[in-house]
Amino acid sequence: MPVVDDLARAREAFERREWLAAYEGLSAAGDDRLFAADFANLAVSAYLVGRHNDCVQALQRAFQAHLDAGDVAAAVRSAFWLAMTLIDRGETAVAGGWIARADRLLTDREDSVEHGFILFPRMMQTIFSGQFAEGMAMAVQVTDYGRRFREPDLLAAGLMSQGRCLMYGGETRTALSLLDEAMVEVLGGEVSPVFAGQVYCSCIEACQEIADFGRVAEWTAALTRWCEAQPGLLAFTGQCA
Repeated sequence: MPVVDDLARAREAFERREWLAAYEGLSAAGDDRLFAADFANLAVSAYLVGRHNDCVQALQRAFQAHLDAGDVAAAVRSAFWLAMTLIDRGETAVAGGWIARADRLLTDREDSVEHGFILFPRMMQTIFSGQFAEGMAMAVQVTDYGRRFREPDLLAAGLMSQGRCLMYGGETRTALSLLDEAMVEVLGGEVSPVFAGQVYCSCIEACQEIADFGRVAEWTAALTRWCEAQPGLLAFTGQCA
């Protein structure tokens, strides 16, 4: 019973966004006691407390557990998060392998929000390579997936990506309007923690690049309040803050 109680407390800590308590509790529970959703939550907690290796391992277990349960959509999302985490670490080849695996799982399946998630890392790689026109077209698609499937993560990230592409193209006023709209989506509280932090950081970075220090100050204050409300959060508290 105490072990069950500890696992329940870890799950409750995750819902309260107490990331360190969630990470420690889920890690201590043991793989044989965790469901697929627990592995996914452990991955999020690990990422947010700066344990990226543990995040990758938990996502791999979540992917396999979802696949074993026949939940292809959830498995694809785990593959997506694996790709995103690996891209952050500079492991683009391995990330590409996970995107390809997710693509294979989506073969012959009707259009879904998961297709939008898998498009997102490809869009990022396109933008990182300096292909801003192509990246902009993909960002519009990501935003459309967010709107059609009412997925706050894709909507906020798509708007942010459009803004960054337009900024690199010199359309600063329109770019800032899209970045502001992305931030409104984040502040609405429906965007998941990792996407919320990434959108915050990207918008702050964009305004630093054009020396819009008024926006930098406003969004840094918002980011600080957001971070302080989540005990144990280490991600997004460095350069962005």
